[in-house]
Amino acid sequence: MRYNDAPQVANAAVALVGTPSIEATQRDFLTQRVSQVTYKHDQDLRKQFFMDEQDRPKTAEELIKAIEEGNYTLDQEMIDRTGEDIIHYNNEYGIRWGKEKPDHKGYKAAKAVLKEDAQEVIDTVTTASIEEARQALKDFKVWKYAA
Repeated sequence: MRYNDAPQVANAAVALVGTPSIEATQRDFLTQRVSQVTYKHDQDLRKQFFMDEQDRPKTAEELIKAIEEGNYTLDQEMIDRTGEDIIHYNNEYGIRWGKEKPDHKGYKAAKAVLKEDAQEVIDTVTTASIEEARQALKDFKVWKYAA
């Protein structure tokens, strides 16, 4: 078959895109705000459960003061896991600055509650009236974890 003998085929595609409604835009905005508020609450939970260590001492004086005040914890498990290879790490390896040990179990439980509560707010923002959605977001902004 020669090129000229091949059947002629034409394809066409049409995409019609409408302007989103004001309500759809509002719901999208509120859903994004729920995500932002959830992130802020997660940062608060990280502090509450000591997930992030304090800033390490920056000067020799700060180092001595932190040690004298006992403002550190030693992660013996980390050091033991490393074993003799510890010589490949710096002299602060295994030291966590700050007196409080992280509460991984508590943080994980709190994070699960936050995730569930945030999903409820997203469900409300998506399905309820705009007034109810706004109120749900407002209430969620002052959310606090209670064990």
